[in-house]
Amino acid sequence: MKTAKDLQRTIKELLRDMLAGSIPAERAAEQYNAIKSDFTDLSEAFTNTDSASYIKGILYRHNVHNLSKATGLFLLDSSLREISFSGNRKLLPILEETALSVFKARRYGQAEKINLASPKKKEITCYHFLFQSGKYTYAVMSITSSLYFEITRFQKLCLIMEKLYRFAYDLPFPRLVNLRSMKLDTFHQIIAGYPPGTTAGIYSIPNIQQVLSHVSSADFWEIHHTIKESLGKSLPVECALHPVSPFRFLVINDNTMKKKFSITIRGIIVSFIIVNFRLDDPAALYHLIWGL
Repeated sequence: MKTAKDLQRTIKELLRDMLAGSIPAERAAEQYNAIKSDFTDLSEAFTNTDSASYIKGILYRHNVHNLSKATGLFLLDSSLREISFSGNRKLLPILEETALSVFKARRYGQAEKINLASPKKKEITCYHFLFQSGKYTYAVMSITSSLYFEITRFQKLCLIMEKLYRFAYDLPFPRLVNLRSMKLDTFHQIIAGYPPGTTAGIYSIPNIQQVLSHVSSADFWEIHHTIKESLGKSLPVECALHPVSPFRFLVINDNTMKKKFSITIRGIIVSFIIVNFRLDDPAALYHLIWGL
C-alpha cells in the first residue's frame, strides 16, 4: 500500500503531465482512478488517527506506569509502519527487526513477549500484540528492561487500541455523523414519554474541563460511570436520569427545584449546578443543554 508521500508525488506527476499535454486522456483517466483507489485504501487504513496526540498520550501513560522504554502502535503491511509512538525513538530499529519474527506466527488477540538475547540487547524484552480491523492488521509493541513490567497492563493497553480501531472501522461514514441532529432526535424520543409540563433539571459539573485536564481516557470514563451511578442512587426514585454528555445529565420528574446538588465519591465532594424547567418545548431543551 502506498504512503501519503507516495500518493502526493503521484498526484503532482499526473498534474505536471496533464499541464504539459504529454499524457493521453485515457491514460490520465486510468491514473486518476488509481489515485482514487489508493486514497480510499490510505484513508481506511488510518481511520481515527486524526487524534494522533490522543493515542500518543495513552502510549506515554503506559510507558510511565509500566516502566517501558518505548511503546508504539503500528500498521502491518509489507513492513512495520508507525501510526503513533512514544518513548526512545532509537529503539525503533529493534522493533522493526523483532517484527519479522513476531509476524510470522500471526497470533492475534494475545499479549506475548520475546527476550532479545544478543549482547547489546540482553536485558531487553519486547512485548507485542496483534489485532485486525477490517482488512488491516495492527500491532502494539513495547520494549522494556524492567523486571517490574506487567504484561496485564500491556494487555489492557492493547485492548483499548483494538476497541478504538474496530469502532472506527465499524462506524459507517464516521466523518459525516451529525451528532447534534442525533441528540435532538434522542431528546424527542425521551420527552415523548412524558406529559407536557413535567418538571426536569439539567445537572452539570462546573469547570469540568479544568478539573479533568490531567485524566487519561480510561480514568475519564471510569469517573463518568461512577458519577452517573452515584447520582442515580442519590436522586428520588421517581426521577429518570439521562446522560446527555459525559458530565451533564437530564433529570426528569425532578420536583426538588434545587439550584445546587452534591454527592460524595471516594471521599470527594462533587457539586452540580442545576437549571430547572418544564418539558414543554423539546427544541428549547436541546439548546438549553448545549448552551450551558
